[in-house]
Amino acid sequence: MSNNHQHPIKKENSVFFENSENSKVVIRGSGNVVNIKNKNPRATVKLTINGDNNKVVIGDSVLKDLSITLGSHQRITGAEIVIGNNFSMEPGGVFDVFTDFARIKIGERCMFSRNIYLRYGDNPHLIFDLETGRYLDGDGGISIGDKVWVGEGVFLSKRAVINDESIVAARSVVTRSFVKKNCVIAGNPAVIVKEGIQWFRNRQHVPSGSKYDISIKDYDGLIKMKKESDDELAK
Repeated sequence: MSNNHQHPIKKENSVFFENSENSKVVIRGSGNVVNIKNKNPRATVKLTINGDNNKVVIGDSVLKDLSITLGSHQRITGAEIVIGNNFSMEPGGVFDVFTDFARIKIGERCMFSRNIYLRYGDNPHLIFDLETGRYLDGDGGISIGDKVWVGEGVFLSKRAVINDESIVAARSVVTRSFVKKNCVIAGNPAVIVKEGIQWFRNRQHVPSGSKYDISIKDYDGLIKMKKESDDELAK
């Protein structure tokens, strides 16, 4: 028996997974690329690929509990999940991809909360236009811009597009494209509920001396004064 038959994954698939001690990678196929730069040694990631020439690339990231599946009992080909640097995700994330040549792109500095569900495809059902016969399931793609905050329990399907510096509120269902930047998206189905916002991961990320820094300090001062007033009234 040749070496290729003895070690098909090592010869035919390229796998790099930083801090994978508590994680599991299962690949059934060839020509797949996995490159995950996870900085959390306690992460429990389950990655399953059934198919050929698929790609999962995650830049510098802090993962916790995440399940990624490309293909089901039906094999898929040419699907891609590409996530930029400084990505973080709380436990309970699920990315399911069941469509050939699916394209999922998540930008830099994105922050995903708990129990985010990203789904692309209908495992393995096929949807066509009745009159024209055109295949519909593969249309669109999932694209998340830079510095996007996705709240707890959000559902993202194919054709979900979120632009830079935006927030997706908890429990929202996103099924279409939002091209505006710096907005809050919420609801089922999701709509823009506020525009012209700016957000920061925490206070340490607020630029010192900026209008945002001045505003948060003014807010702290008002809260302190209110507490002192309430304490006086309570005496």
